[in-house]
Amino acid sequence: MRKGILQIVILLNIIVILAGCSVPTQTTQTGMTESFVTPEIIVTATIEEPSETPEATATTVPATTVPDPAANCPTPGAGSKLFVDRQNGFCLLYPDNFEQSAYKEYSYDRVQFTEPGSAPNAMESISIHLVVESNGSAKGQNSTQYAQRWIANFAVSPEIDMEDFMLNGLQAASLVLPAEAGPMTRHIFLTANDIKYHITLSPQLGTAPELEPNLQAAWDMATGSIVFFPPQSDRQYTAPEDVCPQPTTGSKQYISLTGGYCLLYPSDFAPVANFPGQFTGGPILDENTDWGDLRASLTVGTAGYFADQTVMDVLETRKEFIDVPSIQETTMAGYPAVVFIDPRGPWASRQAMIMVNGFVYTLVNQPWEAERYPDGMSYVNSIWDSVTSSLAFFDPWR
Repeated sequence: MRKGILQIVILLNIIVILAGCSVPTQTTQTGMTESFVTPEIIVTATIEEPSETPEATATTVPATTVPDPAANCPTPGAGSKLFVDRQNGFCLLYPDNFEQSAYKEYSYDRVQFTEPGSAPNAMESISIHLVVESNGSAKGQNSTQYAQRWIANFAVSPEIDMEDFMLNGLQAASLVLPAEAGPMTRHIFLTANDIKYHITLSPQLGTAPELEPNLQAAWDMATGSIVFFPPQSDRQYTAPEDVCPQPTTGSKQYISLTGGYCLLYPSDFAPVANFPGQFTGGPILDENTDWGDLRASLTVGTAGYFADQTVMDVLETRKEFIDVPSIQETTMAGYPAVVFIDPRGPWASRQAMIMVNGFVYTLVNQPWEAERYPDGMSYVNSIWDSVTSSLAFFDPWR
């Protein structure tokens, strides 16, 4: 009995001792005891308070290295130079004696490599021209589809033999255009990173014996070395569906994919089949002229690319041919424009020039002679008003 009582007393003493030694658990304040609890034991650690407050130190964030998209471009060797176009996503080697020039037409870039000089025995000066064009989004088209559409839009004859082949691991399409004016030209069409590229060589291989060695060498060097990579550009392209107006009652829609414009014209007018961009309508105002029967008409045309010039700068060189007091500065489709009267020709005309990102479009509205053709003026004004109020521009298809 005394033995049992003794065990109970010892047990109670142990409990009291343990209770007196208990401490708060998981305390994290500086200078206090911090306890980390595990299911089996209690391990006690003391954290010393620092004697001085440490100075704050700046944290250096490692710089992120962006891979150079042109890292896979070829290395030039003897007799060659490297051309890199990061904005348009390609690079290539070309002969070091060639001259390189780049220029822009609308939103599209083009680089040309030309060998100075000419063929010594040619009737006309013939030089080697190697051109690479970057022509905007392919919109999912492959190289063959791109070539087929180019033929439909630009080739004089659709009966052209086209060959599919591989160019440095990319599917491409090749064709040769017959010479109607100037030398025959070799064309390559391909799409890479959903961008359309068009490579041309003039004259075509085998058509200029005097140039053949250099011609073959330049072609092999360029096509054998060209590399494509994702373009480093945020350039935005405007498509017809983004801007073209929808036809309304009494009007019809006209879209010129290669011209880069669209408009509405009166339903009693009609496009001229063999003259893209011209519309005629109304009664015959004059018969058997040198240009056929005369009706009210409007023609949309182009005057070229004028970098770093205003529309008034372009008009300045033509002032001697127009009625200067008639000049009116305005805007059309949101772009700077100028309207004026040209009294020349068999009949006067009302004209306009529109500056669209450096590219000049023209409008010719005729006959602008109320006294001579009074029955035609309502039609002349009708086509002018319809076109100028609906005209819109987009990036031409290339």
